[in-house]
Amino acid sequence: MDSACDVVILGGGVIGLTTAYFLAQKKIRVAILERSEFGREASWAGAGIIPPGHPDRAKHPLQRLRAISSTAFPKLSNELRDLTGIDNGYLPCGAVELASGVDAAAIEVWKDEGIAFEKMSPQDLGKLEPEFARLPEGGYYLPGAAQLRNPWHLQALAEACRKLGVRLESRTPVSELELDGSRVVRARHGDRSWSAANFLVATGAWADELLHPLGVRLGVHPVRGQMVLFRLPARPFKPVVLQGSRYLVPRSDGRVLAGSTDEHVGFDRSTTA
Repeated sequence: MDSACDVVILGGGVIGLTTAYFLAQKKIRVAILERSEFGREASWAGAGIIPPGHPDRAKHPLQRLRAISSTAFPKLSNELRDLTGIDNGYLPCGAVELASGVDAAAIEVWKDEGIAFEKMSPQDLGKLEPEFARLPEGGYYLPGAAQLRNPWHLQALAEACRKLGVRLESRTPVSELELDGSRVVRARHGDRSWSAANFLVATGAWADELLHPLGVRLGVHPVRGQMVLFRLPARPFKPVVLQGSRYLVPRSDGRVLAGSTDEHVGFDRSTTA
């Protein structure tokens, strides 16, 4: 059985769902094929830290993409809540980057983009948040940083896509991409197929497995990150705290995420930390 639409998106994480949401707003017929459950892979497990940014002043394409995403979140969060009734937990909270995790290149990016930041001594941080008086070093305060709750955001995106008519196909791992010349024209799963004028591969760490038969290797590979969730009676401090790849994310309900490990162990999901 063949199903036709305008765009087929392979992968139902945050990239696939967000793309489908904006396409569906333009009345474009979209189907998303997800190998497991929507948003349940790397997108679900992220800490939801949103760094600040100014797209018009970003110099590198990746920095511009980050800045566009950052500035889009307030409007997107309101839209999703109005459409679905699901609050994604978007919260402007600021962030403190400890000095040992910040290099000259990061400071240069902040200056180039006009991102507000303030260098603070340990004493200054203690005045910002009493709990920060325990920190062993000073750092940089970025008041424009924000956070959201990844699971809530993904639930809101999936529900919004449903309401806009996007076809969500879970437990549908694509086994083959069919070509017409150099263009992909059809995706297959068992005896089912989906044809479209355009295909988007948003399968993350599974991209090479899917694209290898076409002679394409992106070099994307899985990295396991483990974190700990603390449940406290109340939020101990407001800003996110970062030191390189390590972080503390205080939620408004008193939960605090502490992460993350960085392990190149393939698709091993076991917890060891």
